[in-house]
Parts: sequence; structure tokens; C-alpha cells
Amino acid sequence: MRVDRDGLRWTLVGAAASFYLLGAFSYIAFVGVGLATLLALWAAERGRGRGGYGFFVGFGGMLAAWCLPTGAFTGIGLFGLGVMAFGVLACLLSHGLRTTRTR
Repeated sequence: MRVDRDGLRWTLVGAAASFYLLGAFSYIAFVGVGLATLLALWAAERGRGRGGYGFFVGFGGMLAAWCLPTGAFTGIGLFGLGVMAFGVLACLLSHGLRTTRTR
């Protein structure tokens, strides 16, 4: 099985965007929005339209990793798990619908 590098690039973009959202009311948001923008440009240039489901995996994963351990934001953390599950399902459907070539 080959690693999906396009999906991994978009996962970084999703995690940076979620980090920006979580820190939107602090000074860290300026770093987060810049980082998310640069990563999005990099992923879009390298991926050429592939692997966009990775954004949902990264976004939801960061929300879940940040909010579930605190206990106060369990609802947001569960929402993050749902978003991440949607991204994984989209990945499986995307790769499952392609025909595989055997030698």
C-alpha cells in the first residue's frame, strides 16, 4: 500500500486551519492564518486537485486532540471526531472507486 502524500499535505492544511480557528481571539491567530495560507498554497500546487479529503481529517483531528482532553469542550471534540471520520470515509471512497492495476 502506497502512502497518499496529497492527502497528507492537505491534512497539515486542515490542522493549521483548525489551530487558527481555536486561537482566533489571540495573537497566535496571526501566525496560524499565515501558516495555513502558505500550507494551502503548497498543497494545492503539489496536489493538483487530489487529496482534498485530508483537510477534513486534519481539521477534525486537531479539534478532537485539542478539545476532548479538556473535558469542558467535549461537544466540539466530538464534532471534530465526526469531521475526521467524514474525511476518512471520503478517502476510502475516493481510493476504493479507482480501479487497481495489477502486473
